[in-house]
Amino acid sequence: MNNDNAPARPELKTITKNGTYVLKLCKPKDEVIWTKFKYDKNGKAYARIFFKDNEGNCLTQFFTAANPKNISITVGKFSSTFVEAPDPKISVEDLVLLFTPAFGKTAKVQVEVKEDKPYNGKPQFKYFFKTIEPVAGFTAGTSIDF
Repeated sequence: MNNDNAPARPELKTITKNGTYVLKLCKPKDEVIWTKFKYDKNGKAYARIFFKDNEGNCLTQFFTAANPKNISITVGKFSSTFVEAPDPKISVEDLVLLFTPAFGKTAKVQVEVKEDKPYNGKPQFKYFFKTIEPVAGFTAGTSIDF
């Protein structure tokens, strides 16, 4: 189905500079969700979560059950609810359920960017969320002033 009236989406571009971004926590498509939520070699559940803003700035953040507080803070802030830190032995299926209330939600995030080792000749970055503030009533595709 072609929707010629749909607004053009901006080209995606990796966030490479420190700054504050209004990011949406994106739900992986059903056909690839199990490639984004897996177990590591130590048997800990992890997730690779994609975030983007309405200008096409984006990043992928790695969350592991080995650091449950990071998961609970991120999900809690994006979903505007208290989220108990998950058990480090959480299953992948339960990790998906834990993230579900935050999928599609938006927050103002202060991002610190550090350049990492290149992969296949392409620059890579590590991201640190310094602050996360939920943005109530914000929907992707609309602008917001701070």
